[in-house]
Amino acid sequence: MLEQPQRVLSTAPVKASTPRKSLTAIIDMILPMAGHHELSPRWKGTTVQAAHILVIDDNSRHYGQVVSGLISQGFVAQIAETTEQALTLLHQQPFDAVLLEAMTPTLNGYKALKAIKSDPQFSQLPVIMMSSQSDLELVIKCIELGAEDYLFEPLQGTLLKARIAASLERKAARARDNVRLTDAKTLRTISQAMNATLDAERVMKIAFSHALQRLNPTAGLIGTLNNGVLTVVASFGFEERFTVTNRLPLSEMGWQSAVQAERPYTSQYQALVKDASGLSPFASCTIVPIRRQRLMGVMMLYHAQDSSAEAACFIEQLAEDTAVALWNATLYSEAVGCVEHQQVHLNSVSREIKLASTTIKEFTSLLKLNTWEVTRGKKMEMLDAIRHHAAHLFALSADLETKIKRQRDDEMPVQPNTGDSAAADDMRNDLPPYAM
Repeated sequence: MLEQPQRVLSTAPVKASTPRKSLTAIIDMILPMAGHHELSPRWKGTTVQAAHILVIDDNSRHYGQVVSGLISQGFVAQIAETTEQALTLLHQQPFDAVLLEAMTPTLNGYKALKAIKSDPQFSQLPVIMMSSQSDLELVIKCIELGAEDYLFEPLQGTLLKARIAASLERKAARARDNVRLTDAKTLRTISQAMNATLDAERVMKIAFSHALQRLNPTAGLIGTLNNGVLTVVASFGFEERFTVTNRLPLSEMGWQSAVQAERPYTSQYQALVKDASGLSPFASCTIVPIRRQRLMGVMMLYHAQDSSAEAACFIEQLAEDTAVALWNATLYSEAVGCVEHQQVHLNSVSREIKLASTTIKEFTSLLKLNTWEVTRGKKMEMLDAIRHHAAHLFALSADLETKIKRQRDDEMPVQPNTGDSAAADDMRNDLPPYAM
């Protein structure tokens, strides 16, 4: 089961004077400075020059040469002379790769390799073996124990750099695959949660909560769009919290580009200092349009640093899944509204039939008595009531036939016909008191 996000979205009331001073003020200030681009698919992994290498060797003369070679190639190197010392250093600080001497009189490289790889925390850490012995069986044994590569001494600087770079790239590729696999499982669970509800607001809050959990932004918000106005559903990271009562015109906030965007994109900003808005400094803002046939909403996430390509893929897929769930919720809401309107219409038809039937029954009862005690005025009054009811029933039945035909043609749910309802109300107001 997917772990539920711990961040709590605000439901507190908002002061009428605060939105302009906080949310819209910060948007107005930064958007004119921003250029935007689609989220880049590149992986922000460890560069070769920044790689931190642990050298495990008990021969000071030998490891001194190795460390010098690493430093000359732009690496950061640290020494461990025993297996125990190496494991201690690995637990104390992060390393990108390990260079391990295969065999010396006092250091058993096999045992050191096995000890490192048996720890789940270091199972993906590249370990490159070094040896002056060109023994194929030795190489095979090290590879079987989990070594990433095997280098024969003396080490050549350019080759060493290339082998370490290749090991780091394979490590980064494995990390990317693991992240993508985890994200795929998470997105599947999120999609199931969003499609389990037909409440549009609930759908958006689920999406926003998990976007916060995955990208860990400085601040963010999500809202629905209708006629160029953003209705904030949830927000995070602002001094003043925002609820669905906040409606923000896009034209005043410089968000017109979000309306045309097909995919998430990032806007880059200059560094900002924290001000009255309560928003911490950030470097970029990811604009996430939620679109299916039409733009239904927008999510904005402010970051202190650029996101990875995996995070970009995650948020893009999340936007697509959110759009599907939101579209289903919208269709359901429209269908419910249509059914409710039809129920009101049918109740009106039923009421008018009862009124007409009652009037006709009373009039025919008088005729059956064959008495002349009923005045002409009273007869005309009842006849007028019958005519009014008949006209009203005719209008209602014509409207009902039109709606049934549209449904049969598989058109969208019919919206209430306010004109017919108003005409029916006027007709009912003209009825004599007796008929009402």
